[in-house]
Amino acid sequence: MISFLVPCMFILIKYQTADGLVDPAPVVFGEIGQNVTIYSRVEQFSTSVTHISWYLHRPCGKVEQKAYFSSYSLEFDRYIGQFPKGSGNVSLTISSAAITDSGRYFPVMRAGGNFTPGSPSGLVVTDSREDPAMRVFLSRTGVYFCELRGGGARWSDPEWETADGGKAPAMLETEADSYIDDHGVLTRSSTLSISVKEGIGVVKCVSHRDTDNFIQKALADMQHGNGACQWLLYLSPLCVMLLLLTVTGAGFWTRRVMKQTHPAQMRNENQQL
Repeated sequence: MISFLVPCMFILIKYQTADGLVDPAPVVFGEIGQNVTIYSRVEQFSTSVTHISWYLHRPCGKVEQKAYFSSYSLEFDRYIGQFPKGSGNVSLTISSAAITDSGRYFPVMRAGGNFTPGSPSGLVVTDSREDPAMRVFLSRTGVYFCELRGGGARWSDPEWETADGGKAPAMLETEADSYIDDHGVLTRSSTLSISVKEGIGVVKCVSHRDTDNFIQKALADMQHGNGACQWLLYLSPLCVMLLLLTVTGAGFWTRRVMKQTHPAQMRNENQQL
């Protein structure tokens, strides 16, 4: 066992920064309490594989060993492994899946003194009884950010629609992203950038479910582009006027107080003028 783990440490350090954990990996969705199976493939396959170890790579960068199989035992705690049979395909089955099982998995195979990592596979465990939570943010640069936290394969990625339910105009720039956080919760997001000055009316962020249910967040009316900047244009002259009135009023009030408290001094000043 020790002889297997020591060489694997070098593979994990190298593999953690390799393209396999940076490029998007296939994602498997599962429900709480169900059995979930994830798959991996080793390109440089060897028929003399004697041990397979499965690892979980969490978003925080931590790598955990979850299961260790040999050709004599394919069961380890809640995990059941599969050895390659004539190909480089292997699988890992997790029984009674929990949300904390979510993350990115990959195997490391041992054949003699050689250790070979397999392709990564993402796992997202969700609770179908809970609806996802949606939040919409507005940056200072006028970029809208929609975040959908939770939900599973039955919920669509967040997308932008107009008030009448139509798709967002092609003149708008959108960008989508997804990741699994440290708590094992899938978070999907979409960014909306307004690239033209013309208004587009009210835009909302929507996520649909396969049962025709949906969740949405409406945004402020963007009839003239960036609403925040437009408000500043309207309010700036008013703020300047209020400032001038305040300064002028303070001057008159100070002079009036001086007349009441020092009348002789004020008469001398007026005579000098």
